[in-house]
Amino acid sequence: MKRTLLLCALATACASQQPQMMSPVRIDPVATAAAMAGATTSVRTLADDPFTRIDHMWLPAPNRYRSADGQPGPAYWQQRADYQIDASLDTTTRTVRGHVVIHYTNNSPDTLRFVWLQVDQNI
Repeated sequence: MKRTLLLCALATACASQQPQMMSPVRIDPVATAAAMAGATTSVRTLADDPFTRIDHMWLPAPNRYRSADGQPGPAYWQQRADYQIDASLDTTTRTVRGHVVIHYTNNSPDTLRFVWLQVDQNI
């Protein structure tokens, strides 16, 4: 609707060759970008605004595991993994061979049912 009114006003100004005074229109960049991208709705949140004051952020309340200032609380725990890696690189055959010993300590009050070990290429 706004586009139609703006186009009619511009067409009238061009047809009569008379200068026309138009009132300024506030443009919301988020809504404009959403409309150009074909989005039907646009919702703006505090997280979208980089200038939002930090006191608008909702942080978790302190508990036994984490104090209010973010430091570990009295019941805080952390897992531990100590490892020793012996590896060799053969440049002629382009292979890596190795042996690893991992000593894992479960400091959690819960029973640990499994340990996930993932080895990735470092490209």
